[in-house]
Amino acid sequence: MVRSSSQDHVAISYYRSARVPGENSGLTQAPPQPGVQAEPSDYVLAGGENVATPFHFNVVSPVFAPPDGAQAGFNGDYSGLAVDQGAQAHPIWSDTRNADPYTPANGVVHDEDVFSLTANVPDGVATASVGQIGRN
Repeated sequence: MVRSSSQDHVAISYYRSARVPGENSGLTQAPPQPGVQAEPSDYVLAGGENVATPFHFNVVSPVFAPPDGAQAGFNGDYSGLAVDQGAQAHPIWSDTRNADPYTPANGVVHDEDVFSLTANVPDGVATASVGQIGRN
């Protein structure tokens, strides 16, 4: 959180995955149910003031496939966010955009690599809606 005058600016970063059939049924969603570990994801940076949610967000990664092979169902250990006093955000995350150069020896097709960038913290209040992976 960055404080400027009387407002607290909040920044968060997180993964989003495409909707899974039946996810609102109240039942646990786990493999091998349809869509689980099969839908694409992206990573976003969001921000706003105080508790005026939902926060506006910007997609900071390309759309990427779910982890496969030996990494199936495992993503997100390498994610975090630092924000400096100038409201510059420094998110770090892992995704599977790259092909594994040692396939099939490593047991995966998509390599899970770590990425980071510097961006302004988004500001403002968004309109609640059903999102689309890869789009703001």
